[in-house]
Amino acid sequence: MSLRSNKLEFLPDEIGQMTKLRVLNLSDNRLKNLPFSFTKLKDLAALWLSDNQSKALIPLQTEAHPETKQ
Repeated sequence: MSLRSNKLEFLPDEIGQMTKLRVLNLSDNRLKNLPFSFTKLKDLAALWLSDNQSKALIPLQTEAHPETKQ
């Protein structure tokens, strides 16, 4: 799904209900953060976040997941 260049300032919490979403382009918006519900997008394989208002939208995972050890 492409939401590129829509001047979005936020994403609704309901984005987390799109659990089958695989590709999401959020480039060239005004996003400063992503809702916590974004963590429910387990099938998301590709995500574009360039040209938004924050340089650190999502912190990098630095440790293995406690359940999967990956």
